[in-house]
Amino acid sequence: MGSQLDLRTVLKDGTEVPIEISLSPVETEGGTMVCAAIRDIRDHQKAVVAVREAQSKAESALAAKSRFLATASHDLRQPLQSLAMLTEALLLKIEDPELADLVERQSVSLENMRSLLNSLLDISKLDAGAVNVEIEDVDLLKIIEDVCLGYQAEAEVKGLKLLVEVQNRVVRSDRNLLQQILQNLIGNAIRYTKKGNINVISNIVGDDIQIEVQDTGVGIPEDQLPHIFDEFYQIGRNPQEGSVGLGLGLAIACRIAEKLNSRIEVQSKVGKGSTFSFKLPLNHILLPKKQMPKIESPAPLRESKAVFLVDDDPAVLKSTRFRLSLQNGLEIFTASSPKEADELLDQIAPRKPDIILTDYHLGTEKNGVDIIQDIRKRTGSSIPAILLSGDTAIDVEELKRDDINVIFKPNHGSELVDAILRILAS
Repeated sequence: MGSQLDLRTVLKDGTEVPIEISLSPVETEGGTMVCAAIRDIRDHQKAVVAVREAQSKAESALAAKSRFLATASHDLRQPLQSLAMLTEALLLKIEDPELADLVERQSVSLENMRSLLNSLLDISKLDAGAVNVEIEDVDLLKIIEDVCLGYQAEAEVKGLKLLVEVQNRVVRSDRNLLQQILQNLIGNAIRYTKKGNINVISNIVGDDIQIEVQDTGVGIPEDQLPHIFDEFYQIGRNPQEGSVGLGLGLAIACRIAEKLNSRIEVQSKVGKGSTFSFKLPLNHILLPKKQMPKIESPAPLRESKAVFLVDDDPAVLKSTRFRLSLQNGLEIFTASSPKEADELLDQIAPRKPDIILTDYHLGTEKNGVDIIQDIRKRTGSSIPAILLSGDTAIDVEELKRDDINVIFKPNHGSELVDAILRILAS
């Protein structure tokens, strides 16, 4: 009774088939008897096998898609990285105003391409289930400040004020996914706001904290509100504008919020602006108040600094070297493999690199992190380092603990130069 056994029986024609027998005790006047129900389970077993095979194929397809996305994320960003570096270097070298205008237009197109590529890869990763969620204690204000600092220049170009009024609290969330939600919401607010402010505020709601991104933009018609989180849906798209996007930012933010067991809500009035909000669970730890840091231009270098640059892509290596060499005070040394990096260290000895700049994927068993650790070990010095990567799945926080800065590809040459100067200054 109650045992699960693998049972078979033989039919009259001699065929052996799998069966299932259910036994139940029945009390009668003559005593206890057993009622037996015997079922032929051939069709059931075939269905089980079919489901398992389908599940196995689906898992294989998902794994293949994840591998493709990881490769595409890196390989598609490499040529864009090279183009971005060369374009910015050209802008610095060209003196003819007409040619400078043409190259500036090319630069804008490249920036649009970068934004579109990132959006497509993000939505593909979400579709493929290739996004892992790691819940931890997160300093909410620090995350919001970092995101806003990244958008301050863009806001200032449009004459917008980017204001933060957020409690300094700890939330339970995934650090990288939370940052991505904020980037999409703030970037969307700046895109659809021509004048006024972008406010990021927070309110305590029970055991949660509600984060709001408010803008004074064009607003959303009521009949379009149900569709704004759909993929490729854009409100009042003007093809004549330089940057129109794909209409994926809100769709990505919405899906990420769902992975964090949250939900993005929106309130909007045409001509007045919009407010996007979502909630996160609080860890009831109070942090000291702090002010949002101001962006200050890095100080010029007083003496020559050696930049140790490693990248296995010849085009990216050459274009990055060319762009960095235009910055006064930087002397660039390049290598295209771990072996060349070792040889280069011997060549420049006893001089040590002042900063290491390396790609993450180098087409060898060793990656960029290994290169940084090897150089630090060989020189006996904790040399500051920047890891360049097209792979957005790397653990940025863990690398920060190893004193390794991360900049994702493709990036602006000026962004890279500023990061180098800030690190050297500190």
